[in-house]
Formats: sequence, C-alpha cells, structure tokens
Amino acid sequence: RHNHRRPLQARPDHRQETIVLEIAVCIKQVPLIEDVNFDFESKTIKRDGLNVISAFDLRAIALAVDLGGRLGGGTTVVTMGPPQAREALLGALAMGIDRAVHIEDRGCAGADTLATARTLARWLEPNGFDLIVLGKYTLDAETGQVGPEIAELLGKAKSVDEAEDALHGPDKRGDELPAELARRETRLARIQEAKKVLETQALEAAQAEEARRDSKDEERRAAGETPRKRKPVDTAPKPKAQYNFTDPESKIMKVSNKGFDQCGNAQAVANEAQIIIAADVTPQANDKRQVVPMVEQSKENLEAAGVEEKIGAFDADSGYFSEENVSYLEGEQIDAYISTERLKHHEKIPLVPKGRPPKDLTAKQRMARKLRTKKGRETYAKRKGMIEPVFGQIKQARGFRQFLLRGMENMRGEWRLVCMTHNLLKLFRSQQVVPA
Repeated sequence: RHNHRRPLQARPDHRQETIVLEIAVCIKQVPLIEDVNFDFESKTIKRDGLNVISAFDLRAIALAVDLGGRLGGGTTVVTMGPPQAREALLGALAMGIDRAVHIEDRGCAGADTLATARTLARWLEPNGFDLIVLGKYTLDAETGQVGPEIAELLGKAKSVDEAEDALHGPDKRGDELPAELARRETRLARIQEAKKVLETQALEAAQAEEARRDSKDEERRAAGETPRKRKPVDTAPKPKAQYNFTDPESKIMKVSNKGFDQCGNAQAVANEAQIIIAADVTPQANDKRQVVPMVEQSKENLEAAGVEEKIGAFDADSGYFSEENVSYLEGEQIDAYISTERLKHHEKIPLVPKGRPPKDLTAKQRMARKLRTKKGRETYAKRKGMIEPVFGQIKQARGFRQFLLRGMENMRGEWRLVCMTHNLLKLFRSQQVVPA
C-alpha cells in the first residue's frame, strides 16, 4: 500500500488547545484536456497551449484548505515546472492556500517521476511539514508514482500505514464501500429506492405532458377546432432512464463535445456591460423553461440593488424560443429578440421582406420577421458582446469548466460565487485608467 503523504504528526497548540498542522500540497500544471496536441516525432505532449491545474490536484488543494481552516496552521503549495507554472500557483492562492513555492530550473526540464520526486522531497524535508498532500495522479501522464516515491524518499510510508491502521483498523483501507452498499440487502434497498425515484419522475413528467395537451386542446376548442385524438401518455420510466447514486440531483445532458455528461445546466443573464444580474443552475437540459425564472430573478436582483430602470429588451438564442416565452415577455413589456432557428457560424440574418406583415403570422413567424429588420439585426447582434463573452471569460480565461461540488444547491452556490467574482473583476477593471 503506497501513501501519498506524510503522517499526521499533529503538534498541540497549548495556548488555543487545538491541533495545528503545517500542510504542503504538491501540484502540477497540465494541458487542458480539450486542447491536447501530441508531437509524434518526440513522442511527447505539446505544452504550448492552455494549461490548468490537474483535476486531482484541485481536490488536494481543497482538502488542504479545508483542514487548514478547521485545524489551524499554514498551507503551502509547491510545483516544479517552467515559468508558466506560476499561473497554477496563483490559482491555488485564489482557492485559499497561504503560500506558494515555484521550483524552476532548466536542469529539471523533461524530468521523469523519480527526478521530480527527488527534487520535491529535497525541498519538503527541511521544512518540517506535518502533512503532504498530492493528487491521485496527473491527467497528462497518469503514472501515480510521484506521491509514493516522495513518501519512500522521506522514509514515512511505514509510519503512515501505522497511522491509517490506527484510524481505520488493521483490516481496513479507508476506501471501503459506504455502509448502505456494503451488504446485499442494503444494496437492494438502495436500488429499489432509486427505482421508486425514477417512477415518481416519470409520473410527474407524464402529468405535466397531459396538462400541456389539455391546454392545447382548450385553445383549439376556443378557436372552433376539434382537438386531435392522442394516445395516453406512458407513466412508466423509459428503458434507458438512469439514476446517479453519487449525485442524484444532476442529470445526463448533451454537451458541446457532442457527447453526454452528468451535468447541471448553468444559466446567466448579463447586461451590456457584461455584468451578470442573474445566475442559476438547473437540472433541466431544456433552456426554454429558463426564460421566466431568469427574468423574474433579474427583476428581483435589480430591485434589491436599488436599480429603478426596468428591463427594456431581452436577447436569447434559439434554445430559449417558445410562444409561451414570447407571450410572457410581451406581458412584462420587455422587447424580445429571440432567435427562432439555429444559425451557422458567421451566417447572417436575411433581410426582412418588403411590405406590411400578414395578419395571420404565427408568433414564431412574427419573431423571425422582427429579427430581419434593421433594429432586430442590430439588437440581436449585441448578444455577441454581452452574454457570449461572459461564458467565454469564465470557461476559457478563468478555467471554470466543471463543478467541484455535488448537489444542486451546492452547484448553484458555486456558480453564483464564480459569477460574483466575474462581476468584481469587471467593476475593478472599469476603474482602471489607461495612461495616455
């Protein structure tokens, strides 16, 4: 059994009667997974693109910050790498680490795992850390060797095993199955509970669909038309319905890489200054259902901030279009500009036909015609400089591409924290004066 850290040699602080730990975290900056390029001649990964902190190292940083906050003491992050590795250290400091150390030397270039472990161990040993934390492995190599090699070099592997045996017992490793999954009977009960949740969700979805159909039928009767005969909605879960035992509140959604991930759907509303005025996370993949709650949240936030100006216009892509949303926005006296179809990259909206619009146009046809006018094209084009850059800055520039927390409430809080810091950066930079 290999150990990636030094033993918990806690030192009591007699003044406060608490345990104080000095914690070190070893991290590595790796290429962004979506941006990895391989040099087939040298058989190495090209590292001249966007680099981020390895995902498992982010967890190690979060653990160190949590332990440091609860037990006291200091936290230090250390990395060995080229000058651009400084960005990883700044990211760790932003997460709450107290001190950052950058080991930079040309002689370290191309170091293997053992050379890396020796360099880090040589710096760690004289500093007397009580706990050393590393990620399971880095995503660019997945060797998982640096941690065990540091432990071996520091001569602490045996003592850590003894500490873990004292904590978990000599016959346990600490990563056993949770109690509710440990036995066949409890596993079966957990599966039956998940099945019941899926059945409840399917029933609620069927009831909502029936209500929608009834509403459509009433509209047809009011217009003098005969409602169409439909088959009853199936209330049973679909054969491919899934339940996530780790995070049941999140859902499987189609993502931009044309695959499917376990996700929460992050929403945001921004003004012309790219200030986010509303933010939320929903388990619903369909954006059409988010117009009403996001506009209502925007109104509440503006009122709470003492902003008397009302929302004048609303820009959104085709994923948000529905006749119900257009009707709601008109009722709120908000000028809606929502695309009715997905446009290809750099595709221009065609010009509006000449003459008065026919009176029998549907809401979708009226919106499409509205977007073809000069004002419609100019207004809708503004979203390229409003909400699109906001998500680009958060995802690409700041590297926030996935949630670290589980549960919808936790994800919602994490997303709103990210949006708040985005606003703070915007407000701070707007005060900077560019010298002539």
